[in-house]
Amino acid sequence: MPARVQATNANGHRFSSILSRGLEQDGTEALGIAVAYVSIYGFNYIDKIASKKGIGNVNLIADISDCVTHPNALESALNRGWGVRVVDDEATFHPKFYIGCKNFDSDNNIVDPSFVIISSANLSYGGILRNAECSFIQTRNTLRSCAPAWETLWGMGKKATAKTLAEYQKRFSERNRRRRSDDLVALGVADKMPEKRDGIPSKKAVPPTDALKAASEATSTIAWAGLQSFTGDYTFQVEFPQKAALVLRRLLSSAASSGAIDISCSDGETRKFKFRFYDKNGMFRLNVPNDVPNAEWARSEKAGIAFVEVRNDGGVYFEIMKPGRHLDDIVDHSFALGTWGRTSTRLYGWY
Repeated sequence: MPARVQATNANGHRFSSILSRGLEQDGTEALGIAVAYVSIYGFNYIDKIASKKGIGNVNLIADISDCVTHPNALESALNRGWGVRVVDDEATFHPKFYIGCKNFDSDNNIVDPSFVIISSANLSYGGILRNAECSFIQTRNTLRSCAPAWETLWGMGKKATAKTLAEYQKRFSERNRRRRSDDLVALGVADKMPEKRDGIPSKKAVPPTDALKAASEATSTIAWAGLQSFTGDYTFQVEFPQKAALVLRRLLSSAASSGAIDISCSDGETRKFKFRFYDKNGMFRLNVPNDVPNAEWARSEKAGIAFVEVRNDGGVYFEIMKPGRHLDDIVDHSFALGTWGRTSTRLYGWY
């Protein structure tokens, strides 16, 4: 097949079809991928089509300096037995290079290449299915220069280990707390937002599994919960469920073993809050003083969210947010990162 250049987008040819056709080339028994960014969707896509076509030997190298590549995607690749390397340099590792071959030698160099794709598409939902991309595709003929190119790119990375990914997860969480929710999707950190109506995920939008979450409770410093339900006739008692509860148990219990802690509120005043984690049902209960701004409003309206953040200086901040842009930014951030859940009455999240 002669070399060609192919433009792709969501409404016509997709990059996914280019990849699929490449893997069908005779002699393709192994796959090398060198890209800037990899999302969970991107890993799952390659894993699925490679398995379907009987390709069990995959080597992947990706950038982690920009904190866009998803650590869970790299962990999944390691668990599947892929060779995985990461590049963490000041300059972004930015190729989009896909090469099929007969095998890799003992140094992971290409043996008998069968196809190459040099593209603008990262290994993400956008790159594979949605974005306008452009790719150069070559099969068999004139592939001599491809093997040295792969060797150069592979040599730029360091072997990914469980320790490497654990350290990267912390940096990934910190960096993405500061990004806007729409930027998380545009960059490919998040593959897509849940389907929403009036700002709320539809009933069929299911919270992601742990493998799809972009921030674990072990690295998060923010937790929030809807105020559509609460307990306490006198003190305003807010319950944070599941992973949001684990975030607060880790953050607040380490700062105050007595079950009470001084927290800065939205009016600049510091108040004493009591708290307790319930092992039986995995709930974290925060007793909110009645003079906290918006507490009486939330009690009467049963709306808004309770927001807790442990800041870089170790101080704890609390706010009851009314519906509006600020609240939407917080909730959408969790939607984009996949760090949200729902009970029968309300949403909650962390990041």
